[in-house]
Amino acid sequence: MPIFCRRRQNHIRFFDLRSGSGYSANTQLESGRWEQIRMGTGQSIRLGMVGGGPGSGIGPAHRYGASMDGAFKLVAGAFSRDPDKNAQMGESLGLDPERVYADFETMAVAERKLTDGIRAVSIVTPNDSHVPACLAFIKQGIHIICDKPLATSFKDAVTAYRAARSGKSRHCSVNVRWSG
Repeated sequence: MPIFCRRRQNHIRFFDLRSGSGYSANTQLESGRWEQIRMGTGQSIRLGMVGGGPGSGIGPAHRYGASMDGAFKLVAGAFSRDPDKNAQMGESLGLDPERVYADFETMAVAERKLTDGIRAVSIVTPNDSHVPACLAFIKQGIHIICDKPLATSFKDAVTAYRAARSGKSRHCSVNVRWSG
């Protein structure tokens, strides 16, 4: 299943990280047809998460959404600035302790070096840290799924946009789940 879609009326454009390509679908298709238009290799996309630690409201929602159809497998994270909470979250999610990082900068660099490193990261931190986290992963060529808003200022949004356009990441999406 793709990780990013753009919806316009009854038409959706999907972008698939596994193949790096996209396709379109009419949302009025019967449910059985959806299975025929899905793309992919059958392998889950290795996902990391920044934020979403204990007490987070949005972290569990993103983890649930990512796990719904097996398209993603959470394999790494930097869930909290508090080392104990961070370790506790990684353990509760069944992650390898070596893949639970103290901060997103360390995570981005370390995951890029791994042969089985993450292909995408879900950023669900407080709003003021979305852009720094995005920039760290864009620099490493890791695809971004960022909770809204992308930035807290126009200047920061432009910085993130320019980095994504010139970076190694092919996909940078902002979750706009409540925008209708």
